[in-house]
Amino acid sequence: LWDVATGKELFKTEAESKVLTDVAISNNNKFFIVAGYPDSARVFDLQSKKLITKIPVNADQGRGYGVNIAISPDNKWVAFGEDNKTANVYRTSDWKKAYEFNVTEGWCGGCSTFVTFSPDSKHLFMVSHNGPIKKYELNKGAL
Repeated sequence: LWDVATGKELFKTEAESKVLTDVAISNNNKFFIVAGYPDSARVFDLQSKKLITKIPVNADQGRGYGVNIAISPDNKWVAFGEDNKTANVYRTSDWKKAYEFNVTEGWCGGCSTFVTFSPDSKHLFMVSHNGPIKKYELNKGAL
């Protein structure tokens, strides 16, 4: 992690994954997440630089496509688009899984599932390869 204005290194994590596929920083600058292969996402407190939790993710189905991370604008949710047709959504209040959404069509058998949140943090959008874009309402856990 570097300060863009000065180029100074602020924090360096020890390599745990062979390949890092995504990194995300919360809008409130409280935590950041690194994810990769083999199958782990690590959440760090941005101030103390200590590990908050480790979350299992499916980062590689043999093709190295990886994990996509999205943090909701209100910082209450983190979604991981994974290599196994899923998007798993975690609450940042306790880092427990709240939802699991699955791609049912258009998945290429190892392609990443891409995720993003709506600006109001109420919906998760999910797509993989040739599939349609899915919109999920988080309070209902359904399309």
